[in-house]
This record gives sequence, structure tokens and C-alpha cells, in this order.
Amino acid sequence: MSCSKRKYKHDTCVCGKKSQADIEAHHIVALSMLLEKFNIKTTEQAVKCRALWNKRLGKTLCKDCHKDTKNYGWKAYHSNKTKGK
Repeated sequence: MSCSKRKYKHDTCVCGKKSQADIEAHHIVALSMLLEKFNIKTTEQAVKCRALWNKRLGKTLCKDCHKDTKNYGWKAYHSNKTKGK
């Protein structure tokens, strides 16, 4: 069982949903920013990057709550690029 699946087994979203089918890992530091910071271009590089899999840098959310976060997907990346950061 993967690390992420083990984490989901006992986690519940902040909204109360428990369905594993709807549960996702939310990276507190946006995944897009981590990919850029560590220059990750391939799946193999992502698997080897410990920061991507650090459970302390994430929390469990349902899909709907995850989409509402300020750094879901590439939102944080595009926001920082627009600000010149």
C-alpha cells in the first residue's frame, strides 16, 4: 500500500467527508511550486523527491475542498509568476 493510501485510510477531510474515493492529498506548499523548486520534470524525479512525500507538509481534503484551496493545481504557481516572485 502506498504512503498516500496509508495516510488516507484514517483521515477525514475538514468538511467531514470520509469517502476514500473523494479524498486527496493537499500539499501545504503547492505541488507546482515544489516541482519548480526541485526542478522535477519526470515521474522518476518526483518519486525520489522526499519533500513531495513528507506527510507533515500536507493534509487530507476531499476533492471539493481541495479545489477551493489557494494553491490547488497551478493556481499558486501562476499567482507567484504574476507577482514577479
